[in-house]
Amino acid sequence: IVEIFREKAKGPIQDVVDFLADSSPPHWEMDESLGPEAPIPNLLALSRIHRVLVTDALLRAREGDDAGAERALSAAWNLNCSLRGRPEVISQLIAASLARLEVGLIRRLPVDPVAWSAQLAEHDFRASMLEAMAVEAAGHFALLPNGTSASDRTSRVDFLDLNRRFLVLLRESPVCDGS
Repeated sequence: IVEIFREKAKGPIQDVVDFLADSSPPHWEMDESLGPEAPIPNLLALSRIHRVLVTDALLRAREGDDAGAERALSAAWNLNCSLRGRPEVISQLIAASLARLEVGLIRRLPVDPVAWSAQLAEHDFRASMLEAMAVEAAGHFALLPNGTSASDRTSRVDFLDLNRRFLVLLRESPVCDGS
C-alpha cells in the first residue's frame, strides 16, 4: 500500500523534497501577544508529511538511490527544524518525536555519520522543552486574576511557586535512568 501511494504521489513528494532540502526550514508566523490562545501550525499535517519523507528516504535507499535518500532525510530534517524553535510544549513534543524517526533513519541510510552527528548535536531538545514550558507557564500566569485581594495574590504566588519547583526539578533530573 505504501509503495502504491508513493508511486501515485511521486511527483508531489519529489516537489516537497526539492523544496525542503534546498531551502531554509519553514517559518510559521506566531502572534506571541495572544499567549496560550495563539494558533499553532497544523502539527498533524506536519507529522504526516514528515513520515512520508522518512518513508520516501527508506524506499529510495532500498532502491539504491543513496543521494535521493539523503535529500529526503534533509527535507524531513528541515521540516522538523521548523518546530524546534516554537514556544509551545506540544510543538516541542512533536519535534522530539520526529527527531527520533530521523535518528533511526540516519542509522539505516548510507550517510556520513560524522556530519549527521554534528547536526543532531546542534539542538538541545531538553533546553527547548524547558523554555517552552516556561513560556506556557507565563502565558497561563497572565490569565490568572490580577486583583489585589488576598485570594488573587495567593493564587498567583502558588502558581508561580509550583511552576518554579516543577521546572527546577525537571531541569535537574537526569535525562535517562542510566541503564
